Amino acid sequence: MAGSESLPAEASGKVRMSFVMPSQYTKDTLPRPNDASVEIKEVPAHTVAALTFRGHVRGRKVVEERKQQLLQIMEAEGLVPQGNVVLNQYHPPFTYGWQRVNEVCFEVRE
Repeated sequence: MAGSESLPAEASGKVRMSFVMPSQYTKDTLPRPNDASVEIKEVPAHTVAALTFRGHVRGRKVVEERKQQLLQIMEAEGLVPQGNVVLNQYHPPFTYGWQRVNEVCFEVRE
């Protein structure tokens, strides 16, 4: 669907994928999935701290390095992470590394 922009994948433990849908849609107005294992969930608004970086993400080493960088920045800013780190990847796998934009994110405890 046009407008789905990011593919967050949980970077610790089990890998999950999700799509962020355009705000004009609601859970009730999105097309129904063809696969019963696909769930449509509404996620309440929340604040995240994100560290953006470029390149391919091959393996957990890159995520772990960027996660540690983000944790250091959050600590310096007095922000408290909540939950697991999330990896957002914004481009298909065949995109050149220098064109790929990624983020590691933590929800911020309010």
